[in-house]
Amino acid sequence: MLTGEDVSSLDMHIDANQTTLAAKGLHLCEYYAVARPVFLVVKKLLFFKPKWQTAIQVFVDAMDEACPAS
Repeated sequence: MLTGEDVSSLDMHIDANQTTLAAKGLHLCEYYAVARPVFLVVKKLLFFKPKWQTAIQVFVDAMDEACPAS
């Protein structure tokens, strides 16, 4: 079970890495825009793996929310 201190430490780690990614010029939304169609095709190909389809769809939904199309 996570304590308040663990959560604070995790938050600081995430904040530090987000700053690092931005400083390196890593633009995840740009990469995601290119990769999104691939995720959708893979999801359709995995018709026999409904759990994988669900996982891919959850990821796509989260990224669509984080990276709205311009």
